[in-house]
Amino acid sequence: MVFKYNPITSKLDLTGSSSTDPTFIDSITIEGEDPSLILQSTDGANEEWTINLDGGSFEINRVGVGTAFSITSGTQQMSINLLNNFIVQAANQCTFISDFVQFSGANIVRQSSTENGSVSHVISNGGSLSTSSARLVLGAADAAGDAYINFSIGSASDWSAGVDNSDSDKFKITRSEFLNANDVLTIDDNDLVTVEALQSKRFNETKTTLSGTSPDVDLDLGTVFSLTLSGNSTFTFSNAASAGLSNSFVLQVQQDAGASGYTVTWPASVEWPGGVAPTLTATANAVDVFVFITYDGGTTWYGFVSGQDMS
Repeated sequence: MVFKYNPITSKLDLTGSSSTDPTFIDSITIEGEDPSLILQSTDGANEEWTINLDGGSFEINRVGVGTAFSITSGTQQMSINLLNNFIVQAANQCTFISDFVQFSGANIVRQSSTENGSVSHVISNGGSLSTSSARLVLGAADAAGDAYINFSIGSASDWSAGVDNSDSDKFKITRSEFLNANDVLTIDDNDLVTVEALQSKRFNETKTTLSGTSPDVDLDLGTVFSLTLSGNSTFTFSNAASAGLSNSFVLQVQQDAGASGYTVTWPASVEWPGGVAPTLTATANAVDVFVFITYDGGTTWYGFVSGQDMS
């Protein structure tokens, strides 16, 4: 099967074939130094696109505008599979050159290398993926890289958010082009949130109500606790922040309605002013309020009476 130029129609006509099906084409080969296929409209818009090889790179170009898509030399770098997934492999450099890339009605997996060696993945669900959610997944090219997003407005402002591999894989928001400077917010693998500066007009916290005669003040639950005594009770304090960070909490202790005069035993780590623990108010429904603070991860707690026999 061969192509011949028809001077009457100004088109290439397909003539002759040894195949049993003369309409079947196995392949079309265009040979040359920089071979190209030109697509040109005749509807008045005068649109012209070329598909060509340029110095070993595969390109799709809009004539008069520039390169829209480019793939460097390599094997099977771009494909569309049977699930209508558009796939760009990242074995070599693949670049979209456009203000935006828009796909409709299909799942997309795009992998593109960048100048710092990281690889980005964009998955947009069109109904055939195993999940119904659209995801943006950023992954570092190797174990030493960071996965992050950078937001930039010219050279005036830079913000970044992502996982800082060089700092124990903490999640960070930084006022910087990268994640290793000007930290604003940090979350570690223990879910500890560190904020460099915090300004809030209002802060609300839910009180944790304790029960029983062996109550545990678990600081993972909050910093405001209350207990209505049902018998003589022994407290434990747990999950204080690590040494070097401070923890404090407020504890309300209330007697029962029967004026039973129950007592409490504090952890041995608690130190009181003058070395003397306070005596609880023993009258019915009496409320005493205490404040505790530690600076060494709970090795020592300093206890203070905030108020007694509150009424």
